[in-house]
Amino acid sequence: MSKQGGHGVSGNTHTQSQLNSYANQHNPNNNEYWHSRDNGNNKSGK
Repeated sequence: MSKQGGHGVSGNTHTQSQLNSYANQHNPNNNEYWHSRDNGNNKSGK
């Protein structure tokens, strides 16, 4: 049987820094969320 859940990232395989980065990039209340979406895919303007 596989591990229960199977979603996102695991504290068993990622450092706290990696977990924080993942959480920040998926939290609309965090600046990293918006920075991670502004990585050159926005073609309007430039």
